[in-house]
Amino acid sequence: MIIFRLIASDANFQYQGITAHFGYPSGYPEPDEMAKQLTAAAIGKLTPDPNKRIEVSDGLLPALRVVIQPSGAKTFAVRYKFLGQPKKLTLGDATKLTLAEARDLAREALRRTSRR
Repeated sequence: MIIFRLIASDANFQYQGITAHFGYPSGYPEPDEMAKQLTAAAIGKLTPDPNKRIEVSDGLLPALRVVIQPSGAKTFAVRYKFLGQPKKLTLGDATKLTLAEARDLAREALRRTSRR
């Protein structure tokens, strides 16, 4: 058995004439495109798209989303799977909940749903 140690910066690897490229599988965002940690200021700057609903993930807690409706209403929600089916739980209005409160509620919701 041969075990290789790869360094993150090594994108290409060659062994006995075989070259392999290591990176993110297609369809996955590159690291600089991944969700960043939400802030209250960033949530305040989010603008609605008049044609569709937008969901922005939190980089700290990826299941937590800020949902922006075409009307401009913003809510916090949690995305999770239950019995293999995707579900969404709305936590509340983003103007009435702080980001810290939303994260706490999201963690509690994820804890409760993982017990079932």
